Amino acid sequence: MAENKMAKEIVKGKVAKSKIARAQNANGGLWFEIKRQLVHVLLGLLVLISALKDRESTLWFLLVLILIGVLLSLLQLKFRFALVESLLRKFEREKYRKRFPFKGALFFLTGCLLVLKIFSFDIALASIAILTFSDSVSHVIGLYGKRKNPLNTTKNIEGAFAGFVAGTIAGAFFVPFALALFASLASMFAEALSFKLQEEDVDDNVIIPLVAGTVIFLLQKFF
Repeated sequence: MAENKMAKEIVKGKVAKSKIARAQNANGGLWFEIKRQLVHVLLGLLVLISALKDRESTLWFLLVLILIGVLLSLLQLKFRFALVESLLRKFEREKYRKRFPFKGALFFLTGCLLVLKIFSFDIALASIAILTFSDSVSHVIGLYGKRKNPLNTTKNIEGAFAGFVAGTIAGAFFVPFALALFASLASMFAEALSFKLQEEDVDDNVIIPLVAGTVIFLLQKFF
């Protein structure tokens, strides 16, 4: 009986590792992921710098960028411009290139726009900082993680922990350390879960800043 149970655990572990390995291969490996996340970080820093200079103008700028991005995405789906496709191959996962070009960037900008509009300025900046650094670090470190995340077997604990630490440090530039810590922790839990809307995954570029902002807001309000 004990041997059967042990065998089942070994099989489950192998299946989980296989899922993570398939996810790593599908994502294109380390260099591909580093390039993607560098773009992610640069985009986040640009939004933060712009917002610090002029919040209202940044809101309008983000809205215009999102509308232009949606239009470009639709045009790319219809016409498949070779030059754009070549660029996307360097930075975007294949499944999104085929179904939703520029998906990551569009949802990133949308997440930034939402928190800048909904929350107070310090909360919005902390949320964007957490999104910028926690998500990027968790994806890169997660490529080489070994321990499966019990909340999502396609992810691992090492990536989540690294993202949590990076998000906490980044968020602490704009809100007290304890608030940044809890916001980053909640964001990593939310990022590990699979949220779906009409059979489509809800992008974590929207989930992470909204969860981070909500946690900071509630902690400020009640504590």
